[in-house]
Amino acid sequence: MHRKIALVLIISLITVSCGSRRTYQTQAPTQSFSSFAIVEIPDFKSDIPNTPADTLWRMPNSLAKKLKSKNVYDGVSRSQLDFSNGVLIVDATITEIQPPEWYKQVIKTGTIIITVRFIDKAESLVIAESSFEGKAKWGLLGGGMVFADVRAIDEIVDYLKDNYSPKKN
Repeated sequence: MHRKIALVLIISLITVSCGSRRTYQTQAPTQSFSSFAIVEIPDFKSDIPNTPADTLWRMPNSLAKKLKSKNVYDGVSRSQLDFSNGVLIVDATITEIQPPEWYKQVIKTGTIIITVRFIDKAESLVIAESSFEGKAKWGLLGGGMVFADVRAIDEIVDYLKDNYSPKKN
């Protein structure tokens, strides 16, 4: 009986992830995102040494997939579009990964911060800018950096959704 209880506790600790997410708005939107029918999401950028290369395309893929599932915008594109009217670019840069060493990420709280400029493609104008933070506590037991990444992406999706106000007729 005690073995079963111990096994359930261990599985619970491994599968339950604790963490948080938050947004730091540096430039409030100058207009509603409802002016845009399509969101264009290029690969993320980063100047942080040893940023895993797959992170720069994996995270925007995840963002595009989650944003499409919300059905807020008419389209979400991971490719550069040939037209600019009605297109909002999500220009994202990973500005912080803590701890930076993979072996410390296994045992410590992991944090990722992504700064995003939301750009009106037709006007080449930044209409909003925010930094999004994702955290996973307890290292690998809390899901590791993958869950920190997921939390930051969820925060960006919520921001895009929350700043979309339907046009009034």
